[in-house]
Amino acid sequence: NIALKFLNNDWKVKIVDNCQRPGVESNKKFVDTYNTEILVQDFRNIRNLNDVDAVVHCAANPGIPLSMKKPLWDFDLNARGTVKLLNLCRKKAWH
Repeated sequence: NIALKFLNNDWKVKIVDNCQRPGVESNKKFVDTYNTEILVQDFRNIRNLNDVDAVVHCAANPGIPLSMKKPLWDFDLNARGTVKLLNLCRKKAWH
């Protein structure tokens, strides 16, 4: 929804999604109708933000059952992934 808000205001948007959650495919098809770039990958694999002016981070595991089954994966995604993304933003701000 946030991407659509930006797209409807004529912003250039790049979406990163690993497309693991059921139903994301239909969102991807809808967003494909706009002039945007969709990268199907894990956000933890982003190496730089050179071509990005702003970041809206919405990636996280929202499901408690999965986090109970895979707590280290959940921590890596939610906590370490967020810290990594913030660090990339910090590096970009200092350049």
